[in-house]
Formats: sequence, C-alpha cells, structure tokens
Amino acid sequence: MRTVQRTFPGMIFLAIFLSALILSGCHRARRDSSEDTKKETSITTPSPQEATQPGKPSKSSGPASIVETPGAPKGSTTAAEPGQDPISSGSVLLNPAVPKDAEMIQTRLAELKLYKGPIDGIWGKGSRAGLKVFKEENSLDDPEKWDKETQVLLFGGADTAAGASEEADEESISSGEIILNPDKEKDARIIQKRLAELGLYKGAIDGIWGKGSQAALKAFRERNSIVGRDKWDKETQLLLFHK
Repeated sequence: MRTVQRTFPGMIFLAIFLSALILSGCHRARRDSSEDTKKETSITTPSPQEATQPGKPSKSSGPASIVETPGAPKGSTTAAEPGQDPISSGSVLLNPAVPKDAEMIQTRLAELKLYKGPIDGIWGKGSRAGLKVFKEENSLDDPEKWDKETQVLLFGGADTAAGASEEADEESISSGEIILNPDKEKDARIIQKRLAELGLYKGAIDGIWGKGSQAALKAFRERNSIVGRDKWDKETQLLLFHK
C-alpha cells in the first residue's frame, strides 16, 4: 500500500510532463507550417508596386506595335512600325465621321490656314471645304473623299509637298507662264498673300476675291501707275510678283 502511494504522485507528474511536451511539439509544428506558407506566398505573389510599375510589361502582354484603329469596327487593329507615328504613316486611318478623328483633321487643316471654323468634331461644310482646298492644292483626286493618301500627305508631308508646289508655281507665275485668275479660290489666295506681303491687304487669306482684295489690288496699281485697266492681266501679274 505504501509502495502504491509513493509511485502514484510520480505517475501524475510524468503524465503532466508528457502532455506539456506533446502540446509544445504541436505548437512548434503549427508555427513552422505558418512560416513556410508565408515564404511560399512571398515568392509566388508579386508586390503591388511591381504589378503597377510602369515600363515593365507583364509576360502576358501583347506586342506594343498593335494599335486600335479609330473609327474602325471594335477589335480592328493594324500594325505600326516601332518609332513611326501611326497617323502620319497611315497605319491608323482616321474617320471624319468620328468626332475625335474629325477634331484631329480640323486642327491640322487650321494649322495650314485652310479651316477657320471651331474645332468641334463636326464634319460639316467648313471642314469639307478645307479638305477640298487641300486636295486641290496637292493634285489629289475626289476633293471630298478621305483616304490613306490624303491622310499621309496632310499629317506627314503636307508642308513639304505644298512648299515644293508653291516654289514651282511661283517661278511660273513670276515669269507669266501661268496666268492667275482671281475668280479661282487657289489663285485668289496667291494674289492675296502677295498683296499682304506688300502691306496692301489686311484681310484673311481665304481665296474670296471680295472688296478688300479688289481695293488692295487697286492700291497696288495706283502705286505703280497702272491706269485704264480694272481687270487682272498679265502685266499686272508680272509687276506684282516681280522680285
């Protein structure tokens, strides 16, 4: 009986010790498992900064040279060469019926002094008239038709093409090889521009041969003692464009 009394407390102590040891092992196992999960997550999941950092395309991103064509059916795309402007190259074809595209065309025509209306994206009479003048000046067919050839020349080489044409015309005009006609819009603008350079014309270079243009030409004739003629003729042209 005494032997049992001596061993019983020892057995209780041993049971408590074993229970504590088992609980400690379980807790450590859970902690190790949690740390492993965190490490795995940190390896496989990019940080928000990396996900949104500019200049770092994801592996799934497509080629940067594919651009969507404004005004084209949804999903329509075309390839543009790297470093090349898609508008001036014609790889993206604008559509004047789309307000955003019309605004771009109106802005460019306004820069060339061919459009004086509001940049509102409405492709109306003023816009069509500006395009018509541009196409006539650059010897393009179908004055009111918008196509790739027109776009490339307007946005890519309009200044150069028009400048080369004007140089050739200027020589022919000053020599009298080409006789201008003020009733034609293009010719009227050429005369207006020359009269403006001489300080005789203060109006808009709009190709409208109105009272202001006529008064400026009359002043030029009086300055150069040209009398007895009210109509435009070769002698007046040679004198006006002589430099």
